[in-house]
Amino acid sequence: MSVLKLSRWRAPFKLVFVLILLLPCWSYPVPRTLRPGFINAVRTHIIQGTEHLFPGHQSLEGHSNFLGESSHGKRKQRILDVKGQEHSLFIKIFYEKTPIAERRRTIETTKALGAVWGYPKLFWHDPRYQVMITEFLEGHHPDQDYFKNPETLKVFMEKLKASHALLPTLPLHFDNKSLRYRSLRRLRELLKVAPDMKERLVKAEKFLDSLKPSFTHVVHGDIQASNIIVGGSVALIDWSEVSHGDVFEDLGSLAEQMDFTAEQEHQMVEAYFGAVTPENLAKLEKYRLLNRLHFGCYLVRQGFKKLERQKARRPKGAYGLYLEPQIQKGMALLKPFLD
Repeated sequence: MSVLKLSRWRAPFKLVFVLILLLPCWSYPVPRTLRPGFINAVRTHIIQGTEHLFPGHQSLEGHSNFLGESSHGKRKQRILDVKGQEHSLFIKIFYEKTPIAERRRTIETTKALGAVWGYPKLFWHDPRYQVMITEFLEGHHPDQDYFKNPETLKVFMEKLKASHALLPTLPLHFDNKSLRYRSLRRLRELLKVAPDMKERLVKAEKFLDSLKPSFTHVVHGDIQASNIIVGGSVALIDWSEVSHGDVFEDLGSLAEQMDFTAEQEHQMVEAYFGAVTPENLAKLEKYRLLNRLHFGCYLVRQGFKKLERQKARRPKGAYGLYLEPQIQKGMALLKPFLD
């Protein structure tokens, strides 16, 4: 090939090389929720939408946490707590790539169920369902002794049952991402990180196969202490995982997360269904196991990923000397499923 022909191809090759170098910049753009223009626009919308709460907005705008860098840094959302002189706000800014159907579902369920639980009150959201402002709840998360009072448990069950009855009537599309589906996904994610555990978790796969999918109700899907606020009354928050499923997903999660005794299980089933039957107790035990599998897979997977990150920072040979606490806790939860 002549020198003239080579020079003819040199420019296109240079162009391709430059495009390859620029490819990471195109593949990983700065999220819209982190751009200064978006922050300023959200600030303006919030000020306009909360004029009745903060006259003049002196206390709101002057607050150091108002759309600052005090967010939790989550991938799907940024959370800000703003306390003014007369009102306290909880501001949730959804990540741009979160589907609008999911954002709308979370905000509309929060708005509707505020009437069931009494609070939090939803003050404002933007038309694109990307920013939600609710009442900031003053209270604390319950400990394991909170539900030992039968009357307290009965009140919570009545509100939960009313929520299960109200959710299907809302004009929203709910996914079929039940706890069984999400647990199966977490099990597969764990086996990708730790493929050598596949033989030990055969029981887990058989257990998930034995659970027949049930989409009879619309449920919360993530009941745990961090999603329960005890203040003037009790409130169940964070409806981002709401989906079609079985009511025992919520009952089993509550029983497992709050470490219910057999007596508390009987009280919960009686408060929800009006009577205690062996079938309901057996089903509750199955869904308690499902909750353990769900969180156990998550903790072990997170522990292995943390070990892999720390492995690069340790001297050679020190990898096996470290036992990650997350893995210990997760393996304890997975004990019923291990061979």
